[in-house]
Amino acid sequence: MATSTLTVLAIDDRQDDLTLAIDFLARAFPGSRVLTALNGARGIELELAEDPDVILLDAVMPVMDGFEVCRRLKADQRVQHIPVVFATGLETSRESRVQALGAGAKRFSRSRSTKWN
Repeated sequence: MATSTLTVLAIDDRQDDLTLAIDFLARAFPGSRVLTALNGARGIELELAEDPDVILLDAVMPVMDGFEVCRRLKADQRVQHIPVVFATGLETSRESRVQALGAGAKRFSRSRSTKWN
């Protein structure tokens, strides 16, 4: 029986946060494949090219924020089935959670200390 490898796409404008995500995912899901993008446009490109199993997405990024990235992905029939999880270290409000879920996210999560602990 063939085993499949979990492929995660992490999109965040901070390299430190991506490094933490890679480390966390390697410990939580040994053998997983983690793709990273430092901006929304590159994240969308990688998503279309690599077909990940799940997308971890930062909400606050310059040029194209995570809400817009999520809206664009969910508008594309080729990739709209892929779950998007917002992960942010910022203080969140009810409005930002509603905005994320309204954009098509499956979950909106905030860690109290850092994003990936």
